[in-house]
Amino acid sequence: MRWDEVAERVWLPAHCDVVERYSDVLDGITDPARLATAIGEREPELAGHGAAALARLLLTASLTLAFVRAGWHAEAPAGMPRRRPASRSASRGATTASFRTT
Repeated sequence: MRWDEVAERVWLPAHCDVVERYSDVLDGITDPARLATAIGEREPELAGHGAAALARLLLTASLTLAFVRAGWHAEAPAGMPRRRPASRSASRGATTASFRTT
């Protein structure tokens, strides 16, 4: 796989997966501060820092997918920082992405 394919072939499918997996939690959330609480209610083992980490990941993934669906192009060039979630069950990881219009 070439580096210029990483965002499309790795990160976007991972973002789709986590957003789909937690779509019930995202549904109806209009206040990002409420998201971590909703996650903690669904999965008590993630309460606190784990729920906050997953909330950040869900917001990042959702926004990334919204940008891509609006015509932006996600990029994850070699050496781009990668964050690990506080909890293994929260996700496979997140990355900072850059975007450009196509």
